[in-house]
Amino acid sequence: LADRAYALAFEAEPTNAQILWDRAQALLQTGRTDNAEKLFRQLGEGDWQPRFDGLKSQAKEHVEDTQ
Repeated sequence: LADRAYALAFEAEPTNAQILWDRAQALLQTGRTDNAEKLFRQLGEGDWQPRFDGLKSQAKEHVEDTQ
């Protein structure tokens, strides 16, 4: 249910990278690493507002560390 809630929240606010990050973290905690990795890649490659630069960098690092 949490994943669905995050997905709906991101649909409603697709410019909020924090929602994407939180969803990816929740997926990791439930063992759904493949789905989480897709979201980290999306976050790392996306065009976000400058306030999300830190999350974008963290997502890129996460992707690099898991490869």
